[in-house]
Amino acid sequence: MKTALKVLLIVVLVLLLAAAGIVWYAVSKMQDGAVGTVERPENLEVIDGNRDTSLEPAEAEPDPAAEEPGESDGDEPYEEQLIYEVDRKDSDVVNILLIGTDSRSGNKEATGRSDSMMLVSYNSKNGTIKLVSLMRDSWVKINGTRWGRLNTAFNSGGAGSLINTVNLCFDLDVQYYAAVSFSVFEELIDQIGGVTVNLTKQEASFINGKMGRRVLEPKDGPVLLDGELALWYARCRADSDGDFSRTARQRHLMELLYQSMKTDANLKKLSGIASYAVENVTTNLSLDMMLQLGTSVLTSDMTIESYHLPFDGTWHYADKDGASVLSIDLEANAAELHRILYGE
Repeated sequence: MKTALKVLLIVVLVLLLAAAGIVWYAVSKMQDGAVGTVERPENLEVIDGNRDTSLEPAEAEPDPAAEEPGESDGDEPYEEQLIYEVDRKDSDVVNILLIGTDSRSGNKEATGRSDSMMLVSYNSKNGTIKLVSLMRDSWVKINGTRWGRLNTAFNSGGAGSLINTVNLCFDLDVQYYAAVSFSVFEELIDQIGGVTVNLTKQEASFINGKMGRRVLEPKDGPVLLDGELALWYARCRADSDGDFSRTARQRHLMELLYQSMKTDANLKKLSGIASYAVENVTTNLSLDMMLQLGTSVLTSDMTIESYHLPFDGTWHYADKDGASVLSIDLEANAAELHRILYGE
């Protein structure tokens, strides 16, 4: 399923619009259908309690080579939910949720599950970007009302539902997002000329297997990957860490893309990327925020830190109706996330 790497491109796409010189047109197009905000209902509070006690601990880890969980056979309709308004916890920190949906229809209005979810936290005071992959099989309280996999929150009410779920479960202040469907991934990677990745022999063999032919030497070393090959690299989860390794590859590619665009950007490349973004990215970021982020991130030396949630030692595999999920300690994860994002 061509979903994994698209989320890696969203921040770069949004920030580069200013440099491409088409921000006014792009912003209006990208904000078409963007989710608005509404005051949070009084009866919805941050989750009290650390996990769903009805889950049964799993006797063994799931097979990482098995079919990926949480996939959808097609687009499913949902009623869009507004984003509940939350005050910023730190004026120096802005959090943006990047959402990659598993829609197959190839347009930004399509529905589907959020196969890739990455929180990008920018701290303007200390010049850091924190990338936090949100594991899609985390068992959380959706919209503060029912338990389910995190990636089903999007399918319950779009970006608003997913953001509200994340904020309620982990006491966060996410108000902004960018979302894109899978079909544009290969074109976008090809637009920037591919990306060079230090592959392991195992990863190269995995890519060859998915391509159905030997396109890469099965050995350790740097390889320039085009869009199709990079997609398979980002999807690779055929090792003992399964989805944790898959999301680590996504964050690594995000860092590589950021460095590539800072050192090797030109007007032709930026314009090509921006044209894809305009038609295939939906965001509620304002023009002022895009300009501010673009100026700060692309003209400064940022320190990028990489994490995954749930954090080590705060979760275990569990069984839910015969399916494997991650039973996570919500309170422990919220505390660690606050330490990383806000220094609390």
